Amino acid sequence: MIAAALLLLIVIAPSHGASGGGAPSYPAFTATGPSAAPGTTSSGTSAQGGGTKQGTAGGRRLAAGAGGGATGSGATGSAGGNGTTTATGHGNTKHCVGGKQFAVAGFAAAPPCQPTWSGNNGGATYQGVTAKQITVVYYSPKDSLALHAILGPAGLDPTAAQNADYLARAQSFINARYQLWGRQVRMINYVSKSCQASPPSDDCFRQDAHTIVSTYHPFAVVYSRNITAPGFQQELSHLGVINFGGMNLPASFDTSQAPYHYDYDMDGDTQAVLAGEYYCKELANRPARYAGPALRSKPRKAEILVEDTPEHVVAAQHLQAIIDHCDHGGGAVIKTFAPDTGQAVVQTTTLASQAKQSGITTLLYFTDPVFPVYLTPQLTAQDYFPENVVIGSSYLDFDELGQLYSKQQWAHAFGLGDLPDMSSLSNYDAGAVYRSTHGKLGPFVSANNMQGDLSVLAAGLQQAGPTLNPATFQRAVLTLPAWGGSRYHALVKYGAGDYTGVSDVRRIYWDPSRRSPVDGKPGTYVALDNGRRYTIGQLPSGTFTIPGR
Repeated sequence: MIAAALLLLIVIAPSHGASGGGAPSYPAFTATGPSAAPGTTSSGTSAQGGGTKQGTAGGRRLAAGAGGGATGSGATGSAGGNGTTTATGHGNTKHCVGGKQFAVAGFAAAPPCQPTWSGNNGGATYQGVTAKQITVVYYSPKDSLALHAILGPAGLDPTAAQNADYLARAQSFINARYQLWGRQVRMINYVSKSCQASPPSDDCFRQDAHTIVSTYHPFAVVYSRNITAPGFQQELSHLGVINFGGMNLPASFDTSQAPYHYDYDMDGDTQAVLAGEYYCKELANRPARYAGPALRSKPRKAEILVEDTPEHVVAAQHLQAIIDHCDHGGGAVIKTFAPDTGQAVVQTTTLASQAKQSGITTLLYFTDPVFPVYLTPQLTAQDYFPENVVIGSSYLDFDELGQLYSKQQWAHAFGLGDLPDMSSLSNYDAGAVYRSTHGKLGPFVSANNMQGDLSVLAAGLQQAGPTLNPATFQRAVLTLPAWGGSRYHALVKYGAGDYTGVSDVRRIYWDPSRRSPVDGKPGTYVALDNGRRYTIGQLPSGTFTIPGR
């Protein structure tokens, strides 16, 4: 009887191998495979992007599935196959402009041209997908009073109404311009009832992931501003749901969640390699010339500040190893902190005191953008003026955040910026979405942070072809042609083993008196070299110099 029961169990619940919990297991996408899913290009030409980022995850074999969950729900696509549905005709391409699906002034992320199409799209090819609709959830944590008090006045903490207005615009923009193979995107704006960004609770975020999946059965979930809760992405991947967000996570995190996890923003390893290259070429083995008088003549001794999340510490350790290899003197140490506003004053008081006592000349901010709000006043209060170096992570290089930091402490801040050069929202992709859609509310300054993930999601939905599932979506995103790389648009590039987009940086310094083009207030990050952006291996050598200082 026991043997018969076991046999029956094997028949009705076959093993999924490495996938671990029931989610479909898909083979790795490799650069040697077809460049795009059959039936999704107009001319049969390659949709291959610009390759992978040097020094990060390029060429690594992806995990063969990232955990279990979401079975049933119409997941009828072929796991691991091309998963395409035969179209009835090739259609026309008169709507395309310059090989792109559409042209909207100021919008850089338009995907490759696809012909008009009609035919059987396969209907419910995966959960959250029907013959007529693709369900996408945009997630925001519960409003934190402490964070809202800091970020709200600067326009950096949009309300649920502002989010909903922009998502309605983005939904309209996507449905009107992208080839979605007979379907329309349905955006759901979900605000957590219990999970806060500070202090973050992975258990809470994991429970929210389950709630979203059981309630809405989405194909994809987007949490653009997730800086401190990787468990949210892990749980969604475990449940078999495409998910976006979680910046500064190491490349190994991304590949371990394949083919479910993606991010528009730079991964932690690429950030570490670029910051390490910058430090070694322009700062290492030289005096700390932009520190206060007590430290200015001393050789640089660096401290890397990072959240105590294990995944973020891994990326910081990568940066530390690069600096230690090139620096013949002080090298670098790592100091962690808990991303909790309730502990911020105590933590930053201690961190400032310890750095001062240790003779640290140069602080490297591999942190969330709120942390310096608390740390910089403590540094000033202790009459301690090290160099403050931004390494590009987590939107620290955004003007309205820099304006929140201690003016005396931040006066000579410098470093790298992932964001495009500072400008009004009208120069960015989100500005183009606002101009070309109708809504109830005006723009908020950080809307472009949302648009990055939405642009990649929409392009992936188009390039996946009629049969939409994680396998076709993975191939679609990882073969997107690169875009951007100009002053107001970062270079966005995916590839085999590379699940994050932004791939270049600008060299910046803080000017406390120049007015920001973002909000017109004093204080702005000024880009050197006329806003030129650099990829790995391109940063210049020589002593870093702030003009006129």
